[in-house]
Amino acid sequence: MADTKIPLTFASGKGKRNDKGFSDNKLIFKEVFSITNFLKEVFMKKVFMTLVATLFVSATLFAANKSSEAKWEGNIDSYKLGEYLKLNSDQSDEVSDICDYFAEQMQRANSSKSDSKKLLHNAVYGNLKLMKKVLTSEQYKKYATVLNLTLRNNNIVVDADK
Repeated sequence: MADTKIPLTFASGKGKRNDKGFSDNKLIFKEVFSITNFLKEVFMKKVFMTLVATLFVSATLFAANKSSEAKWEGNIDSYKLGEYLKLNSDQSDEVSDICDYFAEQMQRANSSKSDSKKLLHNAVYGNLKLMKKVLTSEQYKKYATVLNLTLRNNNIVVDADK
């Protein structure tokens, strides 16, 4: 290919003007500028989409780890429970003590690394046994239903055969 030289008039910016009034240099600059702007837009879109995807994956993984670590500590609002079960004053005091004891047992079960299932089983069934002594049969049915739903909503499975 022949050695091409750029004419002096073209290189110096004193090229001929076209029908729109622009010199050849301005047209070339305008063309190059529009191409670089296009490339910048494409690049920025890709960067933005990559950041969005990374954020989405991070949030999903964080939420997955959070939900698997979340454990119910067994805190029961004894006042609301008393209203729901229509407890008398003697029952209310005993139920409050049982709820406090249950919360302690659940915290022990959650913090245990080796035998947490056994401790969880003992906490739940011990709570039910103590409540059965204090509550009437109708109150106990309501309480057992509420406790079962609460455990299920918190993804806590208690084996019956331990």
